[in-house]
Amino acid sequence: MNRITRLVAGITLVSLLSCKSDGGPVVPASNGVLQSTEEISLLVGAGAQVITPEEPEGVVIAGFGGVITGAIFVGSMRYATGVHDDIWARTLAVTKPATGKTILLQSLDLVGLSQIDINPVKRRIEEELGVPFENITIASTHNHMGPDAFGI
Repeated sequence: MNRITRLVAGITLVSLLSCKSDGGPVVPASNGVLQSTEEISLLVGAGAQVITPEEPEGVVIAGFGGVITGAIFVGSMRYATGVHDDIWARTLAVTKPATGKTILLQSLDLVGLSQIDINPVKRRIEEELGVPFENITIASTHNHMGPDAFGI
């Protein structure tokens, strides 16, 4: 695993482990009044983890800088000089107890990550938490003012 994959794996697992569920299924009835029912229950948990680099000065900032055309880098790199706002990893876990199926959705405040980085993380989650690979989505908000985790 490369450095980015290890970082994403750690962030994902910490975020997933921090997911909390109230355990009480609540759905809207046809009259608009909320009612509890075991037949349509979902367990939902959410977690969030700050992923702002601890020492941001000198970190390459993604997007709006140089571009790679072929094997040639054109333009100039941008480097962080401080932190204006934290960046986050946010995770939502949804389980339907009647079927035991779980889906995980994660959003990272990064410009992007490649499948080369994401797939090992999804495999690790599948191995350690039992959530099927195809039920896991890890996406990026495409933040042009965050660290360049994509390598562009």
